[in-house]
Amino acid sequence: MPAIVVNDNVVRIVILIIFGLPITIIDIKRHIISPIYTITFMVIGGAYFLHYRLSYDQGIQLVIVMLITIVYHLILRNNIGGGDLKLFAILGLYFYLDIWLIGVILTGIFGLAIFLFLQIFTDRKIVVAKNKVAFAPAIFVGFFSSAVLAFVVR
Repeated sequence: MPAIVVNDNVVRIVILIIFGLPITIIDIKRHIISPIYTITFMVIGGAYFLHYRLSYDQGIQLVIVMLITIVYHLILRNNIGGGDLKLFAILGLYFYLDIWLIGVILTGIFGLAIFLFLQIFTDRKIVVAKNKVAFAPAIFVGFFSSAVLAFVVR
């Protein structure tokens, strides 16, 4: 019986849906990302990384992802939550660096779009450091879009 071959990007998209939707819903409702989801997401991501992608180049990539995440924390100190930063780092386990960087850029674009929408079309005006905005939806949509883009292009 022939083996079933599954596209690597399809696996990423399914994992993003399984973890991204609950994390997004909880972040919208409570403005916090539950450690239970991030730890589970990280363990599965670590297993995925060790099984499919462990190499010297990918180890270097993981270090680069962690450094970029630390720089994000230093620049956006009070404007981005620790759970959001953990999501960025965990997603580095699932994506190659080029697709991860596209996901980060798309996350910024979607985050800005959400912020502008809330500022212009709702009564909920955002004052930085006073009102919290759930950033997990932007992260989910940004990385989901980069995964779909990788699936279409590759």
